Amino acid sequence: VEGETSLSISSELDEDLSELAVSFNTLVGELREKDRKIKEIQKRERAAAESALAAKDEEAREKQREAVTEFKQRLEQLETEKERIIAEQNRSDEISEIFRRGVDMLKAAQYEEAAAVFTALTILKPDGFGGYFNLGVASAKLGRFDKALEMFDRALRINPNHTHTALYIDKVRRLRDRHGNA
Repeated sequence: VEGETSLSISSELDEDLSELAVSFNTLVGELREKDRKIKEIQKRERAAAESALAAKDEEAREKQREAVTEFKQRLEQLETEKERIIAEQNRSDEISEIFRRGVDMLKAAQYEEAAAVFTALTILKPDGFGGYFNLGVASAKLGRFDKALEMFDRALRINPNHTHTALYIDKVRRLRDRHGNA
């Protein structure tokens, strides 16, 4: 209720007016009290709204903190994965370089050295076709036909579609049958 509630009427007038003044003053007093109660309720509502807002803000901040924590954990996982991939790539690059050196040794007819390199590669990368295949080539060049056949067989199990492996197996079997195994 809006309006001026600070007025009052003097009760020193005649009796009718006096009764009216008392009634008016009582009504004004009640209005003042109701106005005070309304303001108190509004104040409590604002405080409750602010409190609820603060609670929501705190909830939102907590959710944000949790999201940031999850993000940081995921970022750490990704950093770890990145480091693992880089290390694996570096290892792969090293293995590729060792493989190239072994091939160069084969080309230079350094069969013992090539056999040692490719033996190491079969240990470093047991699922690698090239190490077994080229160890088979080096072993065949050294006259170790059974070893060559064993390596070609392993290479063929890794890559059954490699047609040259089957050709090498046939060739080494003929050489073994002709010369025996050294």
